[in-house]
Parts: sequence; structure tokens; C-alpha cells
Amino acid sequence: RLQQAGSEVLQRSASALAFRNVTGLLPHQMIEEGDQDRERREALRQQRRREKIQQKVQQEVSAKEQQVRSELRQEGAQLRRLRKELQTQWASDRAREGPQPAKAASCFRPDLGKLDLRPIPDPPKRFVAQVAVNNTGLRSYLMM
Repeated sequence: RLQQAGSEVLQRSASALAFRNVTGLLPHQMIEEGDQDRERREALRQQRRREKIQQKVQQEVSAKEQQVRSELRQEGAQLRRLRKELQTQWASDRAREGPQPAKAASCFRPDLGKLDLRPIPDPPKRFVAQVAVNNTGLRSYLMM
């Protein structure tokens, strides 16, 4: 009976209420639910561990990403600087050389000595002299 009275006092105490707010159970309920509580605590511990690992990985990835971005910015700035130097060098080279005369136009000139020239053959007895297409797509041929 004295033990019951003590447990009732514990249930009403401020520390027991605070404990219940944190764990969701009163102290005497925790003793009764020992195994279930251990499993729950283990699951929570594993979940916290996974969250910490995920946070660490996320931090490492973001740090690596920032590092790569800064390297890309530096390389881009260097490429722009080199391109500008090349353009100024090309411009100064062109200015030193002066205006260039226009090159002669080139066209295809076959070597007529190598061509085998043959006369155009006579047309056969019958050949198509004219093709007519009407609006329905029908074609008519005039043969000679």
C-alpha cells in the first residue's frame, strides 16, 4: 500500500510529468515496457546515426561542390584571359602585315586532254518527247 501511494506521488510529481513529456510514458510504465522500450530506443539510435551520417555526407558533398565550382570559375577566368591575349596578338600581327591582296578566284577546270570525247548517239526509234501531268496526277507521255 505504501508502495502504491509512493507511485501515485511519483506520477503527479513535476519530474514525472517532464519525463512523460520527453518519453511519452510515466516512470512505472517504462519499467513494464522494458523490452519494447529497448527496441524503440535502438531504432531511434539507429535512425539518429543514419541522419548524422547523411548530414556528414551532405556536408562533404557540398564542400566538394563548392571546391569544384571555384576551380571551374578560376579555369574560366584563365581561359577568357588567354583568349583575350590571343585576340590582341592576332590583331597586332594583322596590323603589322598590312592589308592583304585579294586572292584570285578559283574554279573547276577539267583537263580536256584526259577526257574521252564521244559523239552524242542518235535517239532510238521511239523516245519520250513530252510528259504532261494533269491535276489528278495522271501522266501522259508523247512518244516519237
